Amino acid sequence: MMALKSLPWDLPDPFTEDRKVEADEVDQLGHANNANYLRWCEDAGWGHTASVNCNFEDWVKLGRAMAIVRAELEFKTPCRAGDEISTGVWLVDNDERLTATRRFQIIRKSDGLVVFRANVIYATIDLESGRARRMPDEFKRAYAVLPSVAKALVEAPPPRLRRRSR
Repeated sequence: MMALKSLPWDLPDPFTEDRKVEADEVDQLGHANNANYLRWCEDAGWGHTASVNCNFEDWVKLGRAMAIVRAELEFKTPCRAGDEISTGVWLVDNDERLTATRRFQIIRKSDGLVVFRANVIYATIDLESGRARRMPDEFKRAYAVLPSVAKALVEAPPPRLRRRSR
C-alpha cells in the first residue's frame, strides 16, 4: 500500500479522507456504483469544510451556504469492494464574490491509480430563499485557495478533465 504522501496527487497539500469500498456500494457490474463516488466527494467536502473552520452551524449563523451549481466528473478506473481509497480535496478558485471551485481526486491506495476526478463549482446562496447572494467575508477566508495550490496551478496545471466529442 502506498503511503499517503507518495500518492500521485494532482496538486500539493490536499485535504484527504480515507475509506474502504464496502460490499453494499458495489452494483450489478461488480464495481462501485457511480453515485458512490459523488457521495465520497461530498463526505470529503464536508470534512474539508470542517477543517477550514466553516461548518454548517457557521453557515446557519451567517444565513449563507455553498450550493453546487456545476460538476464535471471523470470516472477513470473502477473501484471494487475492499479497495482502500483516498479522496483529495483542494480549493482551486474563489472569485470572492459568488463562487468557489473545488477539485476532487480519488486514488486507489494499493496501486496509486487515479480512479476519479471532479471539478465542482459552488455558488453562495441565502439559506432562506435559496437565491444567489454575495459571499460573506468568512467564506472568502475559509474557502481561499492555498498559496501552494495557486502556485502549482500556474506552474504545472493539473490534468484537464477529458471532454469526449460526439
